[in-house]
Amino acid sequence: MGHLRVLNTGDLQGVQGLKFDGASQVYSHYNDVFSIATMFRCESSISFRGRTHQGLDGAVGLLEPDGIFRHLQIPVAESVGKLHIEASVMDEARRSLGGRNGAIRVRTVITRSPPLFESLSRLHAALEGEASALERQELFARVLDRVFTDGIDGSVVQPAGGHETVAVRRARDILHSRYAEQVSLHELAAATGLSQFHLLRAFGRGMGLPPHRYQTHVRLARARALLRRGEPASQVAVAVGFADQSHFVRAFRRYHGLTPGAYFAPARPAAAT
Repeated sequence: MGHLRVLNTGDLQGVQGLKFDGASQVYSHYNDVFSIATMFRCESSISFRGRTHQGLDGAVGLLEPDGIFRHLQIPVAESVGKLHIEASVMDEARRSLGGRNGAIRVRTVITRSPPLFESLSRLHAALEGEASALERQELFARVLDRVFTDGIDGSVVQPAGGHETVAVRRARDILHSRYAEQVSLHELAAATGLSQFHLLRAFGRGMGLPPHRYQTHVRLARARALLRRGEPASQVAVAVGFADQSHFVRAFRRYHGLTPGAYFAPARPAAAT
């Protein structure tokens, strides 16, 4: 039977995330949403709208709404991540990316796109881990951007530069002033006048890293200042926006290579020679 987990997509409106591990039972259903399958391990044969397709390790499955999906054969236990996305979410993404009007059609049910697979893998890892809401929203936006580039049969126009510099500075100011809060990607986009997709590109070009990582750096800088003043790590963690002390320590170690205690330990005197 395998194991099915429901992923944390509460920050992603109109999206359901699932992860199948060790799945070996064939099944079928009517597909009423856009579905994206990340095939970590998959050799199954599937049928969609009467046509047969072959799953592949490292491939991505894309299904439009309105069709019967059937597993025909599962020769090995699968590990597959699934995203079910409401049509309204896809329509809004297309508008934001400058795509043309009309029905959204996928190029092929099974696609080999390493960049798309990598984007989806990062998103699934975040949905299964302790990523912030902003990070999950960023990763989902990047997935949609890549889907419309690699998997959807429709032109997407890259927006002109325009007022990018002012918008990036505005987003930066928000992340500084609200570093301890859960700022959403939607809020940043609304405040800057850019779409979420355009903002992510512009912020990456202007600041060298995505907004969620920039906010983490700001949080850690503030945490270092508080620790230097002798504030206890448990209080500092919450004050700067981390869920708890253990979350803070993991982030500190990931970015600085040391725990807060080791980072601020008094320097040992050199041994006498």
